[in-house]
Amino acid sequence: MDREEYIDTSKTIEEKASSELEVLNIGHQFCQPGYGYGPTTRRYNVIHFVLSGEGFLDVSGSRSSVHAGDVFIIPAEQVLYYEASRTVPWHYAWISFLGTQAGNCVSGFMSCSEEHYLLRNLPIEKYGNLLLHMSRLQSGRGSSYFEAESALYKVLAMLTRDLGVQLSTSRQMTTAEQIRFYMDYKYAELSSIREIADHFGIHPNHLTRLFRIEFGTTPKQYLENIKMQSARRLLRTTDLPVSWIARSMGCADPLAFSKAFRKQCGLSPTAYRKEQRTGNQAQT
Repeated sequence: MDREEYIDTSKTIEEKASSELEVLNIGHQFCQPGYGYGPTTRRYNVIHFVLSGEGFLDVSGSRSSVHAGDVFIIPAEQVLYYEASRTVPWHYAWISFLGTQAGNCVSGFMSCSEEHYLLRNLPIEKYGNLLLHMSRLQSGRGSSYFEAESALYKVLAMLTRDLGVQLSTSRQMTTAEQIRFYMDYKYAELSSIREIADHFGIHPNHLTRLFRIEFGTTPKQYLENIKMQSARRLLRTTDLPVSWIARSMGCADPLAFSKAFRKQCGLSPTAYRKEQRTGNQAQT
C-alpha cells in the first residue's frame, strides 16, 4: 500500500482549534518519483519525518535538500512546497495537529535549527515506528482518538527531548490562581484558610487580599461554594447518608454541615434531596 492514513473525526476543526492540543491526522506515504505537494496553506501544523529517500523543500523560492533522517515542519497558514526526488523518492510519515498551544510547540522546534523549517539527523526510526503503527487506526472507533492523541503527545515529548528545547506551552499561574487550583484540588481536606495560607507560606490576610482582588470573592466563600456544590451533587445522585456526605466535605459535625447547607441553599440537605427527586419524578 502506497499510503495509509488515520483521520480523527471526533471533533470539528473549530473544536480542535479551541482545545490545547488536538491531533488531526497521522499517516505515511511511499511517494512516486517527482510527487509534489503545494504550494498551498493549511489551518493546521504538520511535521513530516523522512524515513527513506530524499526530496526538497521550497520556502518562498529558497530550496533545501531533504534526506532520510530529516524532519520538515509545515506551520499553520504557511505556504510551502515540497517534492520527492525523481530518482530516489522519499517515504515519509507525518502527524498533523492544531490547538491553542500548537503554535508554541512548532515555534519551539523551529528555533532549534538555523534552517528553521528543517531538523536534521534525528533518530528517525522511533518516530517512524510509532506513526506507521498509528496510521492504521480506524477512524470513528472510540479508542482511536485516545491512541492518536497519546501518539501526538509522545511525538512532541520525543522531539522536545531529542532537540533539547524547553517549550513554553502554558503561562505561569499567578499566586491567586495557584491558591484557587489548590482549593479545587484539596477542598474536601481543607477546613480553614489558615491551612491554605500555611501551605503557601503567606499570611491569611494577604492570601485573602490577593484572592479577592483577582476573583472578586474571598477564599473562604470560594471554598464553601466548592464544598456545597459537591454536596448538592452527592445529594442528587446518591443515597449516601447526610452524615457521610458531611464527612466527605471535611465536616465531622453533621449538624454544623446541615446549618451551613441551609444557609447557602435555603433548605436542609434532606429537604433538598427530597425536592430534587420529586422534581425529577414529575418530569418523567
